Amino acid sequence: MVGAFAAAPAAASEGNLYIPRIGLNTEVNTYSLNVGPMLYFRDADTIGIAGHRTTYARPFYHLDRLRKGDLVRTFGRNYFVTKTLIVRPWEVWPLNHAGVILSACTPRGSANHRIVVVAQERQAR
Repeated sequence: MVGAFAAAPAAASEGNLYIPRIGLNTEVNTYSLNVGPMLYFRDADTIGIAGHRTTYARPFYHLDRLRKGDLVRTFGRNYFVTKTLIVRPWEVWPLNHAGVILSACTPRGSANHRIVVVAQERQAR
């Protein structure tokens, strides 16, 4: 289990990141990966959050366990995983997806690639 796990929070704070599949319920910061998941990109459509997998509390240790449809709640909104990608460290095109982009080094203990999880809001039917 990663970090402190609690039942679904009644009201997540604006900077909270809640991912039930991997037992993650923690704050997002804007200044250092060494203290937890860090917001590194945000525009009108996209939120980019990075985290470590093997060091500094390893909040994204189990990022590879996320599956299509899994809930990612952050910044007051619910998103649902749509895909997982493996890219090179210099590739930033995943930020062209709308929604939440979660990223970390992969494989664990290596900085050769990045695992990127894309989660999007569901559209009303």
